[in-house]
Amino acid sequence: MNKSRVNKEDPHSTSKKNPTNFYKSSDLYLSAFLKSKGVILHNIKRSGNRVVFVFRDDGNVPDLVKEYFNDGIVKVLSFKASLADLRSIIFNYEDP
Repeated sequence: MNKSRVNKEDPHSTSKKNPTNFYKSSDLYLSAFLKSKGVILHNIKRSGNRVVFVFRDDGNVPDLVKEYFNDGIVKVLSFKASLADLRSIIFNYEDP
């Protein structure tokens, strides 16, 4: 399970003084949980034979990760849709 919090500037940001935090995960189910909780999927990267999902972290992601690992509650249909979306991304992803 590869998860990390990264502090980098958003390449689309107009302000250089406002860094944006990102959270990276290659855990499909955790990523589906985060997506179904409303965390914005910012980017997808390939790391070897794995796909890394990069989420925008507005400060609530560490709490959501704790919630996930403590049997957090999420709407089933939302989780199912997020999981399907991420699987589709994995199978259709091509490096630019």
